[in-house]
Amino acid sequence: MQELAGFLAHLAFFLSIVLSGYGWYLISLLALQKANIGKQVVSGVPILEERAAAAGYFSGLGICYAPYTDGGQCKPQQEIDADFAKLKKYQTIRIYGVDCNQVRMVLNTAKKNNSKVFAGIFNLKNFDGDLESLISQAKDSWSNVAAINIGNELVNRGLNSPDQVADAVKKARDILRGAGYQGPVVTVDTSGMLIKHPKLCHASDFCAANAHAFFSSQTKAQDAGKFARNEADAVSKAAGGKFTVITESGWPSSGQPNGVAVPSPQNQNAAVESLKNSFKDRDGQLFLFSAFDDKWKQDFDGSFGGEKFWGIEE
Repeated sequence: MQELAGFLAHLAFFLSIVLSGYGWYLISLLALQKANIGKQVVSGVPILEERAAAAGYFSGLGICYAPYTDGGQCKPQQEIDADFAKLKKYQTIRIYGVDCNQVRMVLNTAKKNNSKVFAGIFNLKNFDGDLESLISQAKDSWSNVAAINIGNELVNRGLNSPDQVADAVKKARDILRGAGYQGPVVTVDTSGMLIKHPKLCHASDFCAANAHAFFSSQTKAQDAGKFARNEADAVSKAAGGKFTVITESGWPSSGQPNGVAVPSPQNQNAAVESLKNSFKDRDGQLFLFSAFDDKWKQDFDGSFGGEKFWGIEE
């Protein structure tokens, strides 16, 4: 009843203004109010418009995939097909490079499964050649390419400066547009690097953040989703409200503990469920990491012996 009374009061006010000759003023005022209705704010930064604009990029849940055997060799088409048969619940598959003819083969399989591909080049060492290869492999299948990333964690790994990466993204976008690709072009880096260097977001069509709760020694597996969501919001805030996609987030099933972050199959399951639950209302804004264990990888200082064991599917 209170809501109805409020509505009637507003209606009466509207009619009185219209009848008194100030109708156009009120209509303009209402238009401004309508423009702000439902605007979501993250720590003082409105981001709903950015999310709405980017809503068409991805849908559903994404997952990261590397088409290599345990020994690090290139998987043939039939093995990629077999892998994708286990990934049908994921709407977009993220891949990282152009070697092994992987863009073409993954796109071949994705088209059969009605899924999309988030393609990319891994680094800038052979920028021109890798971009040319990506275009050659994908040019007949642009409709199945949801997005393209230029580099993965290049600033975080100390391989390039933020300016170098931002310039590469802009150059790649121009070249890709000339090749017929009209979708988003981004660079992917850790949430921490995107917050520190928002120009990486500004150069991208959306902020693309890798955010792993496991590397936060104070975060337990069951809080992985909350962690990733908070990181996405912090990245958006740093970038002036720009739309953010979490392009990697997961948990290892084996390795050494990192504070309260403990690798185990049970904790991996808890982390994945936490991530999915936390992003239920953010469709297309989460890529789980990763599809399968990557036995070809090598551990490094800070990987806690878990680099090979992030695979979610078997």
